[in-house]
Amino acid sequence: MILIDSKNILRIVTIGIAQVLLCIGLLSPLRVTTELSPGTPIVATYESSAQVPDPNSIDVDRASAKADEASEQIFEGLDTTKRIIGKTDKRNQVIQKARETASHKLKDLSERADQTPDAESLTPPDKQVLDQIQN
Repeated sequence: MILIDSKNILRIVTIGIAQVLLCIGLLSPLRVTTELSPGTPIVATYESSAQVPDPNSIDVDRASAKADEASEQIFEGLDTTKRIIGKTDKRNQVIQKARETASHKLKDLSERADQTPDAESLTPPDKQVLDQIQN
């Protein structure tokens, strides 16, 4: 029998959040490159493979509507998740809190997008998420 304590619950939730962020493109894998020159030591540089989308390619109204829709879709399957993974009240509370936080962040993003006249005034992370959501 496997015992799951609060430390393991936090790890499970953290891994789950990281997977969601990877899926919507907030976290991007880092690429390691090395530059070799004669007579100099090896230097490793880290370059992010994520690119900020062109603001003209983002339909702010459509992306805002999709973000709002996604904020409500987060709660779909919550009961099933609680039944399969939750099993204890503490886990269920963590699952509920994580979904509420994600929903709140998507709602905030939707509101920020509604308040901007065009995509150029959004921050690069907001542009990236909205670009991913609209497609």
